Amino acid sequence: MGCYIIYYLIHPLLNRAVKGLEQTDFKKMVIILFALYSVLGCVQQEYYYTNLVGFICIHYFVMYYKKYGINAGTNTREILSTGNIKRDVIAIVLSVAAILIWICVLNFVGQYITVLSDKGLFLCTFMNPLIVVISLAALDIAVHTKPHEIKWVNAFTKNSLLIYLLHGSYYWLTYGKYTLHAVLNSCGIPALGRMLIISAIYMIATPLLSAIYNKITDKRFNRISSLLAEKIMK
Repeated sequence: MGCYIIYYLIHPLLNRAVKGLEQTDFKKMVIILFALYSVLGCVQQEYYYTNLVGFICIHYFVMYYKKYGINAGTNTREILSTGNIKRDVIAIVLSVAAILIWICVLNFVGQYITVLSDKGLFLCTFMNPLIVVISLAALDIAVHTKPHEIKWVNAFTKNSLLIYLLHGSYYWLTYGKYTLHAVLNSCGIPALGRMLIISAIYMIATPLLSAIYNKITDKRFNRISSLLAEKIMK
């Protein structure tokens, strides 16, 4: 959360930093950032990598896409051709499948190779090239597809920050997750099974808890924030 706030504060400066770049220079910069911090950074974060650096890289990936990836002279809401939709969907499906297969293989091999026994999520960072591909492909579909409201999607995305905060809670990551692993292990469930169960819990429990939290507190917090805003403006 702190990383996102810092990024939010500096993003106008990031835009200004590349304002005068030609497309070829901007493209070279994006390729270098992708190679260093997405491809190589997943394996070994050698070049002063932090989550903020990752946010900055993604900012420039999206900025390049917005500036040069969308067809010039067309409405950004123009419906994609069937071929482009298929391309993006195939990219998303193949990338998700590759990530899931990688995790399953790594967890299976880790049972027999000691050096990999604690590497069950090796390469699984938000800067993973496959995750970047998924994000850009989804963005490409969203930007070009005719807009229409889907209530359950809006309801889910409204809770996305809370889902992330629950998933990334310090106490859960430091204590809760390992306690649950130990309990499941004591029941004789193998590593792959434990991973699938915990993934299912993430998918079910975090959206549910987020929805309950919003239902209870949303209106109260809105009133408080409105009162504070009025006080500040006065």
